[in-house]
Amino acid sequence: MRLLRESFHLSKRHRVLLAVRPGHELITGAFALLRLGAIPIIIDAGMGLRRFLSCARKARPDFILGAGRLRWASIFLRSFEPRPRLIWLTRGFLRSWQRCTASSESPFRRSPGVSVHPDDLAAILFSSGSTGTAKGVRYSHRQFSAQLEALRRNYPLSEDDVDLPLLPIFSLFNPLIGRTSVLPEMEATKPSRLRAKKIIEALRQHRVTSSFGAPVLWRKIALYGYRHGLQLPDIRFLFLAGVSCDIPTLELLWRIVPQAEIHTPYGATEALPITDIRGDEILSRWKVLQENGSGTCVGRPITGAQVRIIRVTEEAIPRWEPALELATGHVGEIIVGGPMVTESYDGEPEKTRLAKIQDGDRVWHRMGDLGFLDQQGRLWFCGRRAERVLVGDEIFYPDCTEPFFLKHSSVARCALIGLRRKGLTFPAIVVQPKLGHYPLWTYQRNRFIGELREIAERYEKTRRIRHFFFRKKLPVDVRHNAKIHRLALAKRFS
Repeated sequence: MRLLRESFHLSKRHRVLLAVRPGHELITGAFALLRLGAIPIIIDAGMGLRRFLSCARKARPDFILGAGRLRWASIFLRSFEPRPRLIWLTRGFLRSWQRCTASSESPFRRSPGVSVHPDDLAAILFSSGSTGTAKGVRYSHRQFSAQLEALRRNYPLSEDDVDLPLLPIFSLFNPLIGRTSVLPEMEATKPSRLRAKKIIEALRQHRVTSSFGAPVLWRKIALYGYRHGLQLPDIRFLFLAGVSCDIPTLELLWRIVPQAEIHTPYGATEALPITDIRGDEILSRWKVLQENGSGTCVGRPITGAQVRIIRVTEEAIPRWEPALELATGHVGEIIVGGPMVTESYDGEPEKTRLAKIQDGDRVWHRMGDLGFLDQQGRLWFCGRRAERVLVGDEIFYPDCTEPFFLKHSSVARCALIGLRRKGLTFPAIVVQPKLGHYPLWTYQRNRFIGELREIAERYEKTRRIRHFFFRKKLPVDVRHNAKIHRLALAKRFS
């Protein structure tokens, strides 16, 4: 921390883009900046250079901390106005930094940091932009503290835990809780290339007790473990988030972590965590409902969070009105409130206006997701608002439609899209077949489509779906490698 302050005159309220590799540099860099009172800006490097630069330009950094391959992106930022100051972290500088932060006598440990107000801007974290443009979410120190308190109150995590996060940014919570972080050997910007063998070796070698990751990544790990007769007896908690967790993944995970509590929390960059449910409850109580189009149960609101369902509209809602709220069981847009919910986007007043609802001295965040509350107050997720398909007076929701086709033994993933033909919209399904099951010949394709149409005919919710397409890999987000870009697929096939 002193290296940054004395060498570069970096101080309170400076905005600093962290163009560093996810891992040790990200953790030490973020905390050093927070203790200086500076404002770290964190963007997914894996979103591609053009989108990364677009986000960086919107963030208006005063400084750029660049290291390794990511520092070369900072060269393009020199044309920004105002022009940020570049701090290139060479190997020698990083070694000094690591020695400084690791030493028990280091200034990083001894310095009390600067005084900040709870409502001061603490950091800017960019969303993944999976259904639109990535946005810079403004976090105050009060909201970070509320997040930390929510984790402590709702999950029995302790300083004795050893955590391996498959989403690097979640490693930032561990120093605050006092937990040990194990940084996995994986390319964080390309999670689809995760090597399950390497992850399992790290989990076993370091006796990891908890981990956070997207369901698709943990499915890959579980498949490897199951095929090689391996179990992970030390894991006590497993958190699956970023996208809905399918039933087959949960069932597979029980084979390698039978003793663990599996949680599937719900939230977003703007509001996290909001609800939670355990995997054993899903399998014992909601499996049949989820597989038959009721949506995905994401549990009850955690302590301190509130959830409401409102009528669907694309328009801004400046102030809360009771008439907006829908009755129990009705599908609408999910809005959330609580001390962990952020209040604005950075430098984007129009997007803030569309996403926030003022309610006296509190703010509700519009999640952009659709769902409903059941009689017991559990939240059921149906899909993204932008990805619903409207056909006349009927509405098709991804999480209420796709599970039917996942029952086919050759389907790995599938995506509901709105197919535009001659001014009309039709519901359609794009299928990613399992490895070795892609239809190469016309007769194979026709047979596969025939089987999918037979499934569609069996259920009322899918009877109008007659169009099917195939892709070897569905396009997904970089952060979780799980959120399917359904809107991009709709453009591709329309």
